[in-house]
Amino acid sequence: MEQVIDWQYYSSHFPQIVPESQFEAVEAQAEIEYNKVVKPYMEISDDKKQNAVFEICNFLWSNR
Repeated sequence: MEQVIDWQYYSSHFPQIVPESQFEAVEAQAEIEYNKVVKPYMEISDDKKQNAVFEICNFLWSNR
């Protein structure tokens, strides 16, 4: 499965809090959460999907 966002996309936006060494695992979990919470209930554009996964990454890392 292709990632919704990659390290380059994530690290180019502010605020970034997930360390690069942990990014792939956190991003994968963020996609799972996105698919459970957002995807079934609304359709959003690809850029908004990327932003949502970005925010979920930060949330997951902050609340680990």
